[in-house]
Amino acid sequence: IILITFLVLRVIGGGFLFARVIDYPAATDPIHGTLEGFPINNFYAYRLAGFIDETHLWRFDTNETTVVQIAQRLRLESTTKVQEEFFYYRPYWWPNKLPQNYLAFISPGYLIGTRPSDAWYYVLLYDKDQQRAYMWVDQNF
Repeated sequence: IILITFLVLRVIGGGFLFARVIDYPAATDPIHGTLEGFPINNFYAYRLAGFIDETHLWRFDTNETTVVQIAQRLRLESTTKVQEEFFYYRPYWWPNKLPQNYLAFISPGYLIGTRPSDAWYYVLLYDKDQQRAYMWVDQNF
């Protein structure tokens, strides 16, 4: 009985760990304070990396006007290029390529994979057709 109990708990625990790693099934998360006050729905958050510095991926549904307002509040610059690294190492709900009809914004001087000075850095991609925003968030401390 002890061996069976151990094996069952091991399988269940491994399943929970695997589910957490791929964020499946995804459950909506509380809206992060950075986005409070904006009309957004279906907020998902995924912790990609972190110990002292952290990287998070956020997905949420909203309209184009709200995305522009978020970019203004965070002092992001409009861009036509999104680095390939944006599409790597993602949960299943993250895009794997650039949408055809999009807006993109980035923190000035930021490149994914680099470690600039201590601050928050963002890459914001908005799929106009799906009305869905994706944010890469780096917190450097």
